[in-house]
Amino acid sequence: FVLSCWLVCHFASPTTSLLTRLLVIISFTLGFAGVALLPIDLTITTVYDQEDDVTISPNATYSPWLITYWSTFVLAWTILPVVRESLLSGRFTFRAKLYAGCRTAVKGYFFLSVLGLLSLLGMAVKLHQGFGGVVPVLMAMGNTYGLLLVSLLLGYGLVSVPTSLWRQANPGVELQRIRIMAAGADEQLFEAVWELQDIEQLIDDVSDAIGSSQRDNNNNNND
Repeated sequence: FVLSCWLVCHFASPTTSLLTRLLVIISFTLGFAGVALLPIDLTITTVYDQEDDVTISPNATYSPWLITYWSTFVLAWTILPVVRESLLSGRFTFRAKLYAGCRTAVKGYFFLSVLGLLSLLGMAVKLHQGFGGVVPVLMAMGNTYGLLLVSLLLGYGLVSVPTSLWRQANPGVELQRIRIMAAGADEQLFEAVWELQDIEQLIDDVSDAIGSSQRDNNNNNND
């Protein structure tokens, strides 16, 4: 938890909201908890296996595993999607943002449920074994997805992160790279400013049109 707080406070933008920082801290803490629990669980299990007279019972990491798993599940499939869609909704009030986020998340869950149900039916018909024969296929697909994701993240951590640290250790090379990136950032800023001006002009035109329409309606009512 302390490490998560330090990472968020050190790398987060000053304009990041407190809610976003809190959710990131909780997400990091749950991820680090899984990494910390795994070797402890393996050690306790190894000790139990070496003992002859021992009753089979959950070890000390059973409850922490349950808390970590279900907290991560609820956070990943309920809280984070709603918060992400709420922040990206473009609404101005908290109630409108929450409503838009929940609505978009429910639509996503509905499409995923329909797609999952159709996939289950298709695999059940293909395998000619009913839903019982689909479970091993789903387990294999889940394990494959997890292994691919771990390989991707582990490859990034073992290659890109050390390379980035090695590059940042040379101030001259890092300064040259930042200068090259600054030119692209300046061009993007220039385009964003022009786009903002176009949007402001469009808003002014719409506002003038609405005001003119209201004045015409008032004149017609007075007549």
